[in-house]
Amino acid sequence: MQKAITIVTGAVLALACASNAAATPLRYGFGFMTQMPGASTGLASQIVYGTDASGKPKPVAAERVDLPVGSSFDETVVPACTASDVELYLFGTAACPESSQVGGGSGAVDTGCGPPIDPVYGDIYVFHAPEQLLFAGTPPGSHQVASISRLQIRGSTLEISNIPVTPGCLPDGETVGQEVNTSLSDRTDGSHAFLTTPTTCRRRTWTSRLLISYRDGSSEMASASTPCTNAAM
Repeated sequence: MQKAITIVTGAVLALACASNAAATPLRYGFGFMTQMPGASTGLASQIVYGTDASGKPKPVAAERVDLPVGSSFDETVVPACTASDVELYLFGTAACPESSQVGGGSGAVDTGCGPPIDPVYGDIYVFHAPEQLLFAGTPPGSHQVASISRLQIRGSTLEISNIPVTPGCLPDGETVGQEVNTSLSDRTDGSHAFLTTPTTCRRRTWTSRLLISYRDGSSEMASASTPCTNAAM
């Protein structure tokens, strides 16, 4: 099995105290692991979700990641995990074949309970599922699944349109994402790649865009660029 690449990008941003808190915008970082057009690649990304005026992360209802135009997935390259959500919660990450793991990372959530409980940190396992990237969240060092997100693969777009509510402490009663750092490994079967970069490089960069829709009806978009090289140069 090719081991998933885990990217740790640093400590999670601390929330300001309530008296000094202010709304902060969505932040997004993205990069392919190669600069060559039309090449097999992995990627790394960082998402820091926007906060409200009190400094609390805003609950996310939907999320869409537009990879650089021309990026493509070949799902025949990596075996698929067909485990249901129930099986993942019962059996943990072992419910998916090791060969279906395509990445990993770490994250932090806000349960609404406040310090010293929040923020709560965890690990992320990324699996290939049929027409999906399956993100399974676990406590640090554990394989017991505590949260599941399934992003649909639609061409060069990854999308989840209805993020379920995860219970949290009152008064809000919901656990919300604060930061997510993940990566996908470079996977091939010898002749084909699971993820391939665009076949052309213009202006020496490729751009990815992230659209977040929040439960309060607002939305934010952020973009990030990754360098590319024209093979003819």
